[in-house]
Formats: sequence, C-alpha cells, structure tokens
Amino acid sequence: MKIILSIVALGICSGLFIFSYVLNQRTPKPEGCVNLSENCEGCQITSCANHKKEN
Repeated sequence: MKIILSIVALGICSGLFIFSYVLNQRTPKPEGCVNLSENCEGCQITSCANHKKEN
C-alpha cells in the first residue's frame, strides 16, 4: 500500500510540475521586459554571461 501511495504522490507532483511549466511557457512577456545588452551594469554577478569582462 505504501508503494502505491508513493507512486500516486510522485505522479501528482510530476503532473503539477508539468502543468505549471506549460502555463509558464504560454504566459507572454511583460511590456517592460527587454533583452539585456553587453553594457549591462545592473548587478555584481561576475559569472553572468552579460557581465562586462575586465582585463
């Protein structure tokens, strides 16, 4: 019985994840959302691909 409950719980969690993922993909971007450019200075995260490389 515990195995069946575990499988059902895993199925519910997987279903909720897939459902929320699909809804998120269908949601349009907000109007103020823009693509980051190479001159982005909005944060101090050095591992960001948009962060300026200093020599």
